[in-house]
Amino acid sequence: MKMVTAFASLFLILALGILVGAPIDPASAQQTYDHSIYLPLVMRNYDGTMITPTPTPTPSPTPAPLVPESAFGVNTSSLDASGGLTEILNAGASWTHTSQAVSWAEVEPVEGQRNWDALAGLDAQLQAANNLGLRVVLTVGDTPSWAHASGVACGPVLPEKLPALASLLHDLVQRYGAAPYQVKTWELWPEPDVAGDAGCWGNPADLYYGGGDYAAMLAAVYPQIKTADPDAQVLVGGLRLECDPNNPPGGKDCSSSNFMEGILQAGGDAFFDGISFHASDGFAVYDLPWGTAYQYSNYNWHSYWHTSGPVIIAKANFIRNLLTEYSVAGKALYNTQSAILCASCQDVPVFETAKAGYVAQVYATAMSLGFETNMWESLLGWQNSGLMSVNLTPLPAYQAFQVARESIGPATYTGEILPSDVGGAPGIRGFKFTHEDGRQVWALWYVSVTEASHAVTFSTQPGSAWDMLGNPLDLSSGLVVGVDPIYVEWAP
Repeated sequence: MKMVTAFASLFLILALGILVGAPIDPASAQQTYDHSIYLPLVMRNYDGTMITPTPTPTPSPTPAPLVPESAFGVNTSSLDASGGLTEILNAGASWTHTSQAVSWAEVEPVEGQRNWDALAGLDAQLQAANNLGLRVVLTVGDTPSWAHASGVACGPVLPEKLPALASLLHDLVQRYGAAPYQVKTWELWPEPDVAGDAGCWGNPADLYYGGGDYAAMLAAVYPQIKTADPDAQVLVGGLRLECDPNNPPGGKDCSSSNFMEGILQAGGDAFFDGISFHASDGFAVYDLPWGTAYQYSNYNWHSYWHTSGPVIIAKANFIRNLLTEYSVAGKALYNTQSAILCASCQDVPVFETAKAGYVAQVYATAMSLGFETNMWESLLGWQNSGLMSVNLTPLPAYQAFQVARESIGPATYTGEILPSDVGGAPGIRGFKFTHEDGRQVWALWYVSVTEASHAVTFSTQPGSAWDMLGNPLDLSSGLVVGVDPIYVEWAP
């Protein structure tokens, strides 16, 4: 029986160690790019010891390859030791993102005068991430006072100041798109579909909530970004998508979710390569007939653990339906904030177990949806969502991330689990994945409000199975699937 424990890897370090609206003319759009793929070495049967990458004495003449071989990502407060950069690497993440976005206001406090010294700390962080082969999504935001259109710092921008923003972004992309940083993915403004005193581009007085103004910004900056780096990927900033405008929950105003349609209605689709969005579920504990169990939901999107599954499904479907309605194809989706949240659950064991289970579910689901990346929010957490404690002690969710990354991260999604796949057992959810060597791995879990688990059978006996934390399961007397996800493997 093959023992599967937490994920581990021996990573090849190729560089220095860690360093501390009217419709728009689409004529300038460019949408085809080639990349190489970085494949870290992966091993099973890890003993849980953190592995510290060994730096080489001299920089590599060739920058680390950029495109990750998995969609697994983790957000952090900073790309350094305090933000757990090494721990992100050891978790097996291929993507990362820092809350320390580029501030236009700090880089250009006076129009035409660049203060590059304001980026000194970010320079070191981006170089450190690139040295480790991590791909960074870098956010730009924070409008300087001389360019405000609304008086709100995070946007929008006066139309006459858009050329200044385009010039700034050209120089930023030119600076960070090459060695030693190699940033290729750019997110323009965090949650631009938000309005209010602390909001961004959102305009409640507009039918499309300001999406047309944001599209005009994209049209101004996209050509300059592509001129600076044709390989740069430009993302619509991480949309909050507060609630479903097609099916508003009681008492909720969902007009802010019209923002994305405003971008498309104004012809902005020619000026972005992907869409970043945020999607998290809330946690609650209920007494079910078979005992206490965890459940998650997102009421704003009518999304529940035992019906539709993680809210990323509802939000991804909403975005893709919009793209289809406007005949837009070829846009990648990036879930840049994924989590299960519970503000009152600090040191609550059942929540830590639930979080680990959610990690396994949401990454398998994200792969089935074809996301470019799914980023956990975050390594150290918000509302107790962390994969690690604040002192960088691994929580069960960290181990579940490692196991999920090893079990399915390098594989290709090949289909959804059907009742016929598991002997007709009702309530079994999950997805199938195939590795390059022909191994098949299924991620499975059970949803029911009446019982804790259900026995399953397969047409062909699997060779091994393990739980979400990597512990082996005994297949000699059959297999029972519960609410905690498991993995089942067949050899080639």
